[in-house]
Amino acid sequence: MRRSWMSEEAGVKAQSLGPAVAQLASSLQAVQGLLDACLETYRCLLLVVREFIDAQLKALEEARALSQPRREKVKVE
Repeated sequence: MRRSWMSEEAGVKAQSLGPAVAQLASSLQAVQGLLDACLETYRCLLLVVREFIDAQLKALEEARALSQPRREKVKVE
């Protein structure tokens, strides 16, 4: 989800102030795009790490269940 820090009207106003301001506005928009992409990548990485941790916890629970001695009922005659 991309959010623009500058409205279209403000962008037109900035361009009328001069090429340096227009270049700065363009650079800031490019940096914002890069930061948005980094944030999305980080979010995806966190999801992968969460899935990995969940899988490890499940494996530990299964191993714990298998390592516990099984108690069977013994018939007494």
